[in-house]
Amino acid sequence: MIRADTWGTQEQAIRIIAGEEGTIKRHETLPIVGVTRHFSHGSVSRFTMAIWNGKAAKPSHHYSFITQETLQKNFDYYWQRSEKILRQREERKREKSAKRANLRAADHWAVGDVIYNSWGYDQTNIDYYQVVEVKDRVIVVRPIRQDYKETGNMCGWTQPRRNEFRGDPVTKPLDENGRISFKYGGSCKWAGQPVWSSHYA
Repeated sequence: MIRADTWGTQEQAIRIIAGEEGTIKRHETLPIVGVTRHFSHGSVSRFTMAIWNGKAAKPSHHYSFITQETLQKNFDYYWQRSEKILRQREERKREKSAKRANLRAADHWAVGDVIYNSWGYDQTNIDYYQVVEVKDRVIVVRPIRQDYKETGNMCGWTQPRRNEFRGDPVTKPLDENGRISFKYGGSCKWAGQPVWSSHYA
């Protein structure tokens, strides 16, 4: 095996693992490369394989075996697994591009909608935002104030106060599913029910 700090580029790693005796296999259409090699050291005989998915220098799979049969069985398995993974990844990219091409913000949002952003470490903070403008593929939101009702143990329920703005407008792009994101935590369209939160004293 190669030390993790000496991989270099992918082609360098392929040449090192293959050596002079190894066999290199390259996929016709996908970025998959495989190497198989038999090597001996004294009375010890080993068969090694490595498979790269994508452009990374370090192989996704790198194993040694005692027999040629075990080597080939595992090589075929991981090669087919790599094909499946990369084809699924390409399909997801195509679906994402198609969704993005047909995206219309007005299909997901309307002026006046309220969004809450839930975030925090060892506590749950809730920030509310109100949609003030809907454009082609983006929406404009402004943070709004909220009511908080303590229930004990530094926990409670929050609700937004519509139209009571407490900050400047912020333009938010939509992902392919019409959602927006914030720097921390997750966001969701407010459904009209109180949202739980927690805090430290």
